[in-house]
Amino acid sequence: MLLQTIFVISITSLGVTAARAPQYELHIQEANDDIYNKYPKDLLEFDTYNDDQTVIHHYEDSPAFKYVDQEPAHDRCRTGKPVFLYQGHPQPRSSGTIQGPVLGGVAWMEGYDGAHCQSSGVNCGIVEFTLTNGHGKGMQNSADYSLLDGPGLGNHKFHYKMNFHFTGSCTKSPGGPCTGNSPRQCPGAYLGDKTEGGAPTQCLSDNTGIVITFC
Repeated sequence: MLLQTIFVISITSLGVTAARAPQYELHIQEANDDIYNKYPKDLLEFDTYNDDQTVIHHYEDSPAFKYVDQEPAHDRCRTGKPVFLYQGHPQPRSSGTIQGPVLGGVAWMEGYDGAHCQSSGVNCGIVEFTLTNGHGKGMQNSADYSLLDGPGLGNHKFHYKMNFHFTGSCTKSPGGPCTGNSPRQCPGAYLGDKTEGGAPTQCLSDNTGIVITFC
């Protein structure tokens, strides 16, 4: 059975790294201006989602989680929260453990002030991703930035900094964060109406996770 553990942190720009990594990991990060040196126990709350959408609540206080500061204060998001959805599961969600591969994942900042971000990141920049073991079927881990804003493409506009990198058995990244709407500012991104113009970051390794950081 494949398990993907998904953490979403919306207090500070702190990375979350499991000491014993599960099959797949997705860490979505966002920050405000406050830095907390000590975290309340309920920050480690997360939900487990089964494929039938059953939610099992967990409350964990364990040294298995390590928090590290990653972003300077002036780069932190001031509003909104990081969320994602994926193929067959259209409701935006945050922390949880998912059984099976994550296909067609989309992550964005929900409620970002002035951006009017909608479901699937419509009107806002997104990170698209797929996490799956290959199993000899040609499938692979893949992620990219998307600022496609052509007709029918989601009107994805740049409003906040984005970054990602794979973890586990592969540590590839796009070569830098997305800080604007040009190829130089947003490495490998899909821009404008060029649906074939991007260069996704791909990884053929099994048991690979991803860290996605906003702002």
